[in-house]
Amino acid sequence: MNMAVAPPRGPVTFLFTDIEGSTRLLDELGDSRYAELLADHHRLLREAVAEAGGYEVDTQGDAVFVAFAAPGDAVRAAARAQRALAEHGWPGGRAVRVRMGILTGRGTWVGDRYVGFDVHRGARVAAAAHGGQVLVCDVTRTVLDAAPQAGVATRDLGYRRLKDIASPERLHQLVLAGLPGEFPPIRTLDPPTNLPQPSATLVGRSRELAELAALVSESRLVTLTGPGGVGKTRLAVEVARAALQRFRDGAFFVSLAPVAAPELVAATIARALELQAGRDDETLPGRLAATDALLLLDNFEHVLPSASLVAELVTETAGVRVLATSRSPLGVYGEREYELEPLSLPDDAAPPLEAVTASEAATLFAARASAVTPSFAVTAENAVAVAEIVRRLDGLPLAIELAAAGMKVLSPASLLQRLGHQLDAVARPLHGLPERHRTLDAAIRWSHDLLDEGPRRAFARFAAFTSGAELEEAEAVCAPDGDGVALLTALVESSLVKRTERAGELRLLMLRTIRDFALERLAESGEQADAFARHARAFLALARRAEPHLTGAQARPWLDRLDAEHHNLAAAVRRSVEASDAATALALVASLWRYWQRRGHLVEGRELALLALGLEAGAPAPAELSRALEAAGGLAYWQGDFEAARAHYERALELERAHGEDAAVANALWNLSFTHSVTGADPETARRLVEESLALYRRAGDREGTAKALFALGNVWYFQGRLDPAREAYAESLALERGLAYGFSLGWALYMLALAEQGLGGGAEAARLYTEAFEVFSGAGEVSAGIMCLNALADVASADGDLMRAARLAGAAAALEAKTGAALASFAVRQEHREGLPELRELAPEAWAEGEALGLERAI
Repeated sequence: MNMAVAPPRGPVTFLFTDIEGSTRLLDELGDSRYAELLADHHRLLREAVAEAGGYEVDTQGDAVFVAFAAPGDAVRAAARAQRALAEHGWPGGRAVRVRMGILTGRGTWVGDRYVGFDVHRGARVAAAAHGGQVLVCDVTRTVLDAAPQAGVATRDLGYRRLKDIASPERLHQLVLAGLPGEFPPIRTLDPPTNLPQPSATLVGRSRELAELAALVSESRLVTLTGPGGVGKTRLAVEVARAALQRFRDGAFFVSLAPVAAPELVAATIARALELQAGRDDETLPGRLAATDALLLLDNFEHVLPSASLVAELVTETAGVRVLATSRSPLGVYGEREYELEPLSLPDDAAPPLEAVTASEAATLFAARASAVTPSFAVTAENAVAVAEIVRRLDGLPLAIELAAAGMKVLSPASLLQRLGHQLDAVARPLHGLPERHRTLDAAIRWSHDLLDEGPRRAFARFAAFTSGAELEEAEAVCAPDGDGVALLTALVESSLVKRTERAGELRLLMLRTIRDFALERLAESGEQADAFARHARAFLALARRAEPHLTGAQARPWLDRLDAEHHNLAAAVRRSVEASDAATALALVASLWRYWQRRGHLVEGRELALLALGLEAGAPAPAELSRALEAAGGLAYWQGDFEAARAHYERALELERAHGEDAAVANALWNLSFTHSVTGADPETARRLVEESLALYRRAGDREGTAKALFALGNVWYFQGRLDPAREAYAESLALERGLAYGFSLGWALYMLALAEQGLGGGAEAARLYTEAFEVFSGAGEVSAGIMCLNALADVASADGDLMRAARLAGAAAALEAKTGAALASFAVRQEHREGLPELRELAPEAWAEGEALGLERAI
């Protein structure tokens, strides 16, 4: 029987409960006594619900679903029910423990029940609890903090992943006075992580694992040091994986090996954590202030100037811990250094077979040798040779693994003979290498020297790649004369290059230590300049293939492809600049700027564009220079530097007027118009530029260009407050955009037409257009534009009097804008539309808080 006259509407707080172990109780008590228990359970719950004014939505067996108009009422009912359940005398003296979950959200009343995503969320919250435990969502906890109840406190359990729910949920436990407050870990999925999955079992290192785990639990910064090849990365990954459950926001692997400069470390960490681009004035520690996570920063030695960033991360955040691997300590106050020694070697005093069995180094050799030759085993006959091999290699894991690869064709005795010869050849000190690294260099050199001449040259050329390569680019750089697959296969089989897959495509990788050796061979070969030039041309070809798709309906896979080559692309630009290859450098910038803009690499992209423009005197043609100027202008524009953007666009226009075709002139006019129209700096100049662009596009019969120019004309009128002509221009642009595979422009045309419609009082039509724009932008992964649409839809809901929906959407937009720094995305929202949005926080604080917790996907 329902305890309220009608089910609550609008924001609703759901309470889900069920008996833990009900099947076991039924089996133990039998049907009649369990029915008595269930009747008492329902009565106690209903008394608590009735006192708090709840509405009983559904009861199925021992599961009960109740709705409340206010979060505090649900908390009061749950607390009273748990106390009554704990005090009750149950049949047979059995303990009856009920788990409960409370979530504040929205539900649509249809027929005799609530439907909606938040109903499922609430059920998942309850399912995560243990018997006697009450879990609440973050919105409910916020309300409870504002109006605390006697005998009720909360304990933050952090962000947790619930089954079938995409975004992590921040959960809290009610701590009820007089009742047990300690429970096992709640039943949620693992914290988020991108830790690499090891390809083989870690051999040995049990002592180091335990000692490092203790250090990570005690210290905010632990640096694992040691020579290249000693196994720092592999051990650190294992430590991070073992500690994962202790960090509510997860553990993340950040590869610094391909990072070209210390100033790019922050952006690399942000990408590993899948953070969207932040504001220019927002630091990485500020964005991670409330984060409880472990960051594994791998290969730090070549970016040591960025150690100050690590210091800020561990001092200015609440719970970020850092485990770094480096060939030298970072030099940060409070750092705990752990120097990793090589694997244990066979004991000379023990019998050979016994000594090999007890040695970590020999155990690793045997494991890797049997992986390439399944019939291999350590025996009394080969134990002496195996022991000597790992001693010669000083127990360095990488050196041992490289040597073990030779067991495909050699016996331990012949391997030892060849390895000994190579070690003698490199016994002299190598400049800049630690003593232990001599043997690693020898191991790599030995594997290298076993190659035929063709694979050797391919090995050296592969060093041109900063972060690996897919097969097409690898062949272009390593085998320009053909036979690339055979040459690269030889490198993979020798363990000098690793094979992996990305999105179903073969990708080849070279460990940093091996790449250092390969770079030396490349410099000695006299082919370095040619290899770097082929590398740049290969990635220019990729950039040119991708460019037409970067703003179209199928942009996402191409953006993902360029993301995988981010460091190679940057290296291609820098090397082209260093080689004074103006044509390649300028063409790369021209083709890549939309990628840099859409994936949040604005700072680096703009730096590379300016480097390339330093070679403008060597530009092969005015058109190439003009395209690079357009790229630099676009990057500055999206950073909000309209003055710099205008200067680049004006120079591009001058070049096109002097040398270009009408279409290029029209495009240059179109670009320049935005720096005058959206800023309101010079609307008359903006109008003149757009009208000239429009005339050129119309004369050429260019439908796409005409649509773009009409959109720009709409901006001219809109930002002067002339909404009728703005609506007309946007509508004409939209009509042309329909059917074009240019989703970026279609979304903007929909959005700006919606703004004009709303300004003229057409709220319903504006909402429809905003929603369609939202679908276009979100389908392409446009976070900034999605935030813009959320704000606009919140404004429509507010104007319609639906304050709760408006507050939820505005709260979601505000939280996402703060997280991503997407300030430019809101430039088109007129001031009178934005002024009312913050007031919603005061008018509907619970709904606003709920919206802040949504995230983009759930807001959509």
